[in-house]
Amino acid sequence: MMEKAEEILKIKDVNPTAVRILVLRYLLEHLKPQSLKDIEKGLMHTDRSSIFRSLKTFEEKKGFVISVVKLCN
Repeated sequence: MMEKAEEILKIKDVNPTAVRILVLRYLLEHLKPQSLKDIEKGLMHTDRSSIFRSLKTFEEKKGFVISVVKLCN
């Protein structure tokens, strides 16, 4: 799975850092929407801001990931 994540990052022209590979691998293993908290729990030893920055980088690349904002009443 690590090689697949790294390959996808290279295809999308994203520098395959260790954290980006971990985050993408987590997303590929969990094929349903994941919250930042879900990802943090799955990657316990990874800094929250690093995960967030990776997700923002993925979002900026068209077709990579999308973010959904839940509005609370």
